[in-house]
Amino acid sequence: MFSSSGAEVVHHPARRWSLALRLTAWYALTAFLLLLFPTLYLYVVMTRDIYRADASDVRERMSVIRALLEHQPINAEALRREVEIEPSARPTAAYMVRVLDETGNVVDQTPKLADRVPSNVFPIARPVEWAPRPPGERPPIFQASDGRQFMIASALIVSKTADTPAGPDAAPARSYVLQLAVDETSDQELLAAYRTRIWVVMGLGLLASIGIGYWIARRGMRPIRQMGNVIEGINSTQLDQRIDSEGYPSEMWLLSVAFNRMLERLQNAFERLSRFSADIAHELRTPVSNLRGETEVTLSKTRSPEEYREVLSSCLEEYQRLSRMIDSLLFLARAENPETRIERELLDLQRELESIRVFFEAPAEEAGVQLTVNVSNGLKASLDRILLQRAVGNLVENALGHTPRGGQVQIRAAMLHTDANHGHAPVVIEVIDNGCGIPASHLPYVFDRFRRVDESRTRSIGPNRRAGLGLGLAIVKGIATVHGGAARIESDVGKGTRVTLEFPG
Repeated sequence: MFSSSGAEVVHHPARRWSLALRLTAWYALTAFLLLLFPTLYLYVVMTRDIYRADASDVRERMSVIRALLEHQPINAEALRREVEIEPSARPTAAYMVRVLDETGNVVDQTPKLADRVPSNVFPIARPVEWAPRPPGERPPIFQASDGRQFMIASALIVSKTADTPAGPDAAPARSYVLQLAVDETSDQELLAAYRTRIWVVMGLGLLASIGIGYWIARRGMRPIRQMGNVIEGINSTQLDQRIDSEGYPSEMWLLSVAFNRMLERLQNAFERLSRFSADIAHELRTPVSNLRGETEVTLSKTRSPEEYREVLSSCLEEYQRLSRMIDSLLFLARAENPETRIERELLDLQRELESIRVFFEAPAEEAGVQLTVNVSNGLKASLDRILLQRAVGNLVENALGHTPRGGQVQIRAAMLHTDANHGHAPVVIEVIDNGCGIPASHLPYVFDRFRRVDESRTRSIGPNRRAGLGLGLAIVKGIATVHGGAARIESDVGKGTRVTLEFPG
């Protein structure tokens, strides 16, 4: 879209996160997880240590009370005093105890226990020496109606003393059920406060991670924004600009180098396109101007039929020149299309190249040039017959046009054997002459369209010979390319030229 001023308006695609936001999200998530897992681990370890301390303290207190009940009659005052002794490990814990006889009646209990923890919620009583649980296992938890939590434990105790004197009338040993409850509210409040602090710290950590991550991402994306600003200022008229790679990180340096190379390729392509446009305009202007001039002169006055016939013949030559130019350009356009398909067939190169020699035999004799063919025995290749004849024919025609009288033009074909062939040796066709040669400064451009070496070096090889269009070698290269091959040229001024066509085996 374009604004009213004509400038292009760039709209960001919907629902697309910027790279900075994505990096921020990943950084924040990673930092949050790195902070979360150690914190949770410490919380679990702390909770487990508290549970172990609770369980150990309960076992210790149960052992003391059991010893008290086993070796002396139940004394409520002594039991209450023992329970109320402040434990060293848990000074804030509140212990409560209840003793039941064999029938389940309450023998004695500490105040408030009856109102908070009923006797039927305690686990089944067993002798304490049975060690019913692992040492680190936490006893059950009961939550009262007021929300307070109690750790509860019970044990079966057999009293070894009796309330009556020893003797035949002594009472048998009695069994008691000891129920112990410990107020865990302070521990739970401690853990709840710690959890609150954890989530506060984690929330602040997440916010800090997002802020720091976004700052880091924005700072890291600064070279990309700088490069984007430079790229945005480059258009078709400024392809000579390049990105200064100095100061960029290694990844951006590679990107800038690749982009500069792409700009160089685009610049070369635009320059070739500009030259091509200028050349084709020039090439078309000449025949069109000739046609227009001859027509205007002819129509300026009445002329005889012979004069009209002569003008029409001249116009026909220009029409033929235009037709050849259009056909060549269309062929080059098709050759550059990667989807172009060719009609391959297995060709006997000896027979095909010999037919080309026969076709050019008369012009060669007229030019005083010897034309020979040298092909390896039984050499065959899968090529397009028409395209092969056109490529080699163009090369032979150019060679005859640049070889002086008494010279020689050779057509050679052989299979190229190298260590890297692996059984698929390419076929090489060469056209060699000992003519005037091409200056080294022109060699890199001879396959370009409308590229001609000095036309004064080209002589006619017959009465029908006309100045070339500058498309012959470009067509040759296009034919080699469409076959998946390549074209090369070597030349020395005054010694001759060698053009090599290499086709896949």
